Amino acid sequence: MPKSLRARAGAAVATIRTHAAIASTFIATTLIMPTVASAAGAANSYSYTATQPPDTGKISTVLDYLFWGVGLAGVVGLLSIGALLAVAHHSGRGGGEHVSKIGYVCGGMVLAGAAGSVVTALM
Repeated sequence: MPKSLRARAGAAVATIRTHAAIASTFIATTLIMPTVASAAGAANSYSYTATQPPDTGKISTVLDYLFWGVGLAGVVGLLSIGALLAVAHHSGRGGGEHVSKIGYVCGGMVLAGAAGSVVTALM
């Protein structure tokens, strides 16, 4: 192997080792240490039991059914858009006009999920 290739290979190996050291330091400081600290602090933490306000059981049941319905509608929407894309592809049209609908359906599902969290927090 020529000297220039050896020098380049040595420099590449040194760079990889440096990046590996940086990555392991990053992982240790951001992922492992906070987990150890939170486990140590868990003995001093308190816990509480959330209770539902009186007379809201039926409202929660209705909201649960609505949230499941929205999720089901989102899944059916994604499946129907997939079917439209398959038909358009099979007929040779490409199906580009249906791709934006995927964003609309996913956006609606995200909005419904966020609304569910807000309503649940308010109850």
